Amino acid sequence: MRHARIGYCHWGADEVRAVLAGWTGRAADAPERLTAAIAGLGYGDVHLVNRGKTGLSLALDVMKAQAPGRTKVLVPAYCCPAVPRAVRDAGLEPLAVRVGDDLNLDIEALPAAVGADVLAIVAVHMYGAPLDVDAVTAIARPHGIRVIDDAAHVLGDDLGTRGDFGLLSFNQSKTLAGGAPNGGGALLVNAPELRDATRAAWQAMPRAPLRRRQHAWFLYAYALDPFPRRLPSYATRLVRPVAQWCEARDDSHSHMSETAAAAVLSQIPKLPTIRASRARIMGWYADAVAKPMWLPQYVPGAYRTRMIVAWDGGRTSREVRSAMLDAGISVRTPYPAWSDEAASLLGDRFVRQIELPCDPRLREADVRAIVETLARIIG
Repeated sequence: MRHARIGYCHWGADEVRAVLAGWTGRAADAPERLTAAIAGLGYGDVHLVNRGKTGLSLALDVMKAQAPGRTKVLVPAYCCPAVPRAVRDAGLEPLAVRVGDDLNLDIEALPAAVGADVLAIVAVHMYGAPLDVDAVTAIARPHGIRVIDDAAHVLGDDLGTRGDFGLLSFNQSKTLAGGAPNGGGALLVNAPELRDATRAAWQAMPRAPLRRRQHAWFLYAYALDPFPRRLPSYATRLVRPVAQWCEARDDSHSHMSETAAAAVLSQIPKLPTIRASRARIMGWYADAVAKPMWLPQYVPGAYRTRMIVAWDGGRTSREVRSAMLDAGISVRTPYPAWSDEAASLLGDRFVRQIELPCDPRLREADVRAIVETLARIIG
């Protein structure tokens, strides 16, 4: 079996041409055209930003200004660490809420968590698995709590349109990718009374640079991905300094760059194909997986940004990751717990769970070989 890739993005010649156009200043209108394209997919008031975290920070700042006495935000115990980081950066306190078997917020845990000091609930559709945001809103509204419909992991299915705000992300591993770590994102303003304040705050943000350095690294590390995540020692010595230089975490807030917007815009026509290919591969995984393994988020025909598999007993995620990389199969371990409170709520649920490759070039035979290798490693 050839090297099995995670599937960080669906990039080809069109995306490379778009990036080159951005680098050479020939994509000045790309953000405007991308805004119109996203609106054409059924999303409302769209504000493009350099990453999803920036959109969340912008939403929190707007809501905090309107309700200064509220200082807490409810966040799923399992989510991207960028979410609680944005809450803390806004001067607010993230409170962890239990998640269910599908890795989404456990709605039954919300009534005990809401209160007069809660500003908002971040309702994350984890890896694209739909959360009932209307049910979240029904709990939040009587308490004057806002809802952020976080659809960073997926584009489509009307996700991101239900809360007061919605979030989209175009960083690596999302439905459409504009690069990393500033591949772009969008803040969606669904509540009419929040539009003027949000637009004023967004307009005050700086324009983004072209980010040539970050896109060059993205092309190598995520689009081409010539090695599994564990590189040979000689390559590691050569590549790691470049990686640290190019992927330096730039947490500055800005508009989306012309280059990233051009890359995402080139993928919009391919959106149905991208979603269908991922759903097909996940169906192959579902056919191949057998006990003690199971797929906590799988629904026949549904789209997910990541292929998550869990298992009972045997080796841990970190041990399995090491062995899979040695076998030429790129995998990722779950997000780390973002607080002691979150870790307590999660317990050992993610000790034996991992993300498997979902690259669109995978064949059904490749998927069977990946699952067979995983089963052998788990023991």
